[in-house]
Amino acid sequence: LVFVYLPDGGIYASPDSPLYKTRDEVLLMVRSLGIPIIDADKVLSSGDHRRFFPANGGHYNAEGYRAISQEIIAYMIRFRAK
Repeated sequence: LVFVYLPDGGIYASPDSPLYKTRDEVLLMVRSLGIPIIDADKVLSSGDHRRFFPANGGHYNAEGYRAISQEIIAYMIRFRAK
């Protein structure tokens, strides 16, 4: 079992977004249960996050889904190597 945190695009609209607090609370709870985490925020927040979302917002675009899936694959490869 692995928890994959997929951030809402609105989290990047404002540095003071309450969504960041929610993210921290969720990840703290998941960690306390001993569940491994893949945090897509680390991938999506690097550089210009807008490239991962369509111009009108909403769900991820193809590049966003690609970046997230690559992070999941990398985790699976690392996990398998253990």
